[in-house]
Amino acid sequence: MVKRNCLILVLFIIFFLNATLYSGDKPFQWHTGEQLTYKVKWAFVRLGTVQLSIEDSLKLDSIPVHKVTFRIDSNPLLFFVDVHSVFTCYIDDQIRPVYYIASERNFQKRQKAIYRFYYPDSFFTIDFMDQKDTTRYRRVTLPLKETVFDGISLIFHARSRIAKVSKDTVTSFLNDKLGKVYLNYHGADSLIHVSAIPRPVPSYYIDGVINMKGIAGVTGPFKGWFARDAQRPPLKAYLKVFVGNVIAELESWKKWQPPRE
Repeated sequence: MVKRNCLILVLFIIFFLNATLYSGDKPFQWHTGEQLTYKVKWAFVRLGTVQLSIEDSLKLDSIPVHKVTFRIDSNPLLFFVDVHSVFTCYIDDQIRPVYYIASERNFQKRQKAIYRFYYPDSFFTIDFMDQKDTTRYRRVTLPLKETVFDGISLIFHARSRIAKVSKDTVTSFLNDKLGKVYLNYHGADSLIHVSAIPRPVPSYYIDGVINMKGIAGVTGPFKGWFARDAQRPPLKAYLKVFVGNVIAELESWKKWQPPRE
């Protein structure tokens, strides 16, 4: 009986250690100064570049937030696309957008919108700015019954949760339209190859469906890989945008070091 109990104890310890090693992946960590630049390709054509930057940690109306920018610049050699847009999101420690600014230019069309989220009062406002006179605006007020995500905060929501195997359904917005995004987190995955990194990178895998139109017309099924470290930057993604299926792949970075096996 003593030997049997010892064997059970040893097996329990081995199981506990293995579980600890797996679940002991470091929690997501914000890293001010992190800058991630991606090439976006449609078949063999480079559509453009997107850049995700954690610019600062500060307080906004006494709320600690992280200032994040997302820039989109299309390839100037392409005649059928002309997009130059900057999105800025202030995200709190619960990975919720608090203040969001969208400044978009598509060919000659320009538009700007400012979003403010009032969680204690369960509503948010959107100020759509006049293209010619930004002192004039149209305000829309919407109920806030749950956390709603823009494209930036949604990326960080995924970064914060991707280490665990689970499913997630969230609400996202574009302008004043809301829609559902279905996320499947598969946890630790095999090594992923990224052309800018000389060695394979340990990764987490995610897939799902964007049941709405997001920034740059992102919609439909998607899949992607995030680095398996504390920062968890996106490494590669297969997406559908306004021109069709594209691949976004990390090509340069600052304030991050690719993890090893």
